[in-house]
Amino acid sequence: EQRVVGPATEQQATLRKSLHDGRRYFNRSDMSPLAMGEKPEALAEPDRILVLSKLTPFQRVHALRNCMDRSLRADDFVPWTEMVWDKLNAKFWRRNKDMAIRLAVQKLENLMRRHLLFLSEQRCAAARAPAARTKDVLREAFWKVDPQRTGTLSLQQFLQVWQNVLCLLEYSDEVVAMPNGRTRVVLKPGKRVLMDLNMCAGIFVKYGFDKDGLMPYVVFSNALCASPARLLGQELVLDKAEEGKHGLCSEVDVAYCVGDAKIIYPKCDTGVFPPSGFDPRAADRSRLPPSAHMWLEHVYGYAGED
Repeated sequence: EQRVVGPATEQQATLRKSLHDGRRYFNRSDMSPLAMGEKPEALAEPDRILVLSKLTPFQRVHALRNCMDRSLRADDFVPWTEMVWDKLNAKFWRRNKDMAIRLAVQKLENLMRRHLLFLSEQRCAAARAPAARTKDVLREAFWKVDPQRTGTLSLQQFLQVWQNVLCLLEYSDEVVAMPNGRTRVVLKPGKRVLMDLNMCAGIFVKYGFDKDGLMPYVVFSNALCASPARLLGQELVLDKAEEGKHGLCSEVDVAYCVGDAKIIYPKCDTGVFPPSGFDPRAADRSRLPPSAHMWLEHVYGYAGED
């Protein structure tokens, strides 16, 4: 039995199909579906922008998360996940899109947490007292783009917070000597992190948004600034016991570790976590035999026959 749908529903389905297939199944004049037998053309870049503007806010967020704003079949296709981490490139995207998005969102969240921690430590150092928590810094930034205190943000407002208000940066760990002779690790600011609407859409889909494309930022703040013990329960699990292997065998395994996944090894009752500041180059190097040689110098023994 054929379902009967209204013209608005049919138009939205036609626009989604056009984005997915890369073909224009609609008329440019009134956005109505093509007549029966009319051959669709390739979807040009202006048509793709037009389709995104005609989608509902809910569908537009999902389209941006899935890179529907660019041609997925193009040879020069670059997913937004590759801008977050170069290993999550087009090849990884086509093999496992959901995993690429999840790992990219986790890496973005780690960058955000380190940036908020640095800003909070700066305020506390300036006041010579515990002046602000990371959640306070984030809430004040959200209030700057939401003066009415509605509790929700659009994609553009969320992007404005991290690009213009907080100015997201990358950080490296630096060991600094203390006056008492001990050492501590401090965050050293690096280059600027450029975000776009696709990255924001990936975060929106993870934390939820309404039909108008607005995300309640209290939910995001509580999750981003949760305690480390609570965050460990939300991590990915890399089950190496199921594969019967002990090391990181592929780029997917390395990507899991960069995302702070919990690793379960064979004959191991409890899982382990990658060390803080895990460097994927070390995993790539450990898969190769060491460039070293050994020579026998001496054998320790005893007079066993006597």
